[in-house]
Amino acid sequence: MCSIRGGGRTARRAAICLLCTLAGCGGRAEAPRTAPAPPPRGLIAAPAGVRAACARAALAVLFPVRCPRRWPDGTGRDDYDFSAPPGVYLLNFANGFARRGPKVFHLLIGGQAAAYGDYDDALRISVDSTVPMRGGGTFVNGVAPRRIGTAALGDGLRARVLSEPPYPRGGIQGGHVLVLWNQDGHGYLVSIHASGMPAADQVRIAVAMARSAAAG
Repeated sequence: MCSIRGGGRTARRAAICLLCTLAGCGGRAEAPRTAPAPPPRGLIAAPAGVRAACARAALAVLFPVRCPRRWPDGTGRDDYDFSAPPGVYLLNFANGFARRGPKVFHLLIGGQAAAYGDYDDALRISVDSTVPMRGGGTFVNGVAPRRIGTAALGDGLRARVLSEPPYPRGGIQGGHVLVLWNQDGHGYLVSIHASGMPAADQVRIAVAMARSAAAG
């Protein structure tokens, strides 16, 4: 297991070592403390299925839906709607798998009517929780995401970049990189999970998607 200690090249090498191999929703992403700037290659226009899911959500909630215009190369198949209208939308997408090389294979996009502070439970962001055990003691049932950086989305908007713990403690977002921001009094998120992809690239993709949504 890698750890980040010290500064300079040592810290950067350790950060890359920590999470350059992720597979399934069981891995937990680590990343530099500030989000890197240039968007990565491999982003395409959001597929038709993504746009259609956003349009349906927009009819169900009472605040603007912010749909990413940019998407990591893949199917963007609308897999399930976890929304809790009229106050929350949370759209789940399967993006296909790659036999070789890096691939963003699972994504969620969402928003809540109220600005962050607090996250609405319907957004499925993990929280610290324990359950009692028979005979005494407790069992850790959930772990809150770790803050790993911030990002500028343009027009003065700032976002938080988080790393979810592995499944099952991270729930449906287990192992994901999340970008969360407030805009026009509402809270929004982009959540991605990749296999075989360095953490820094996952952050770049998620931030690029969030920027495209914020500009929407």
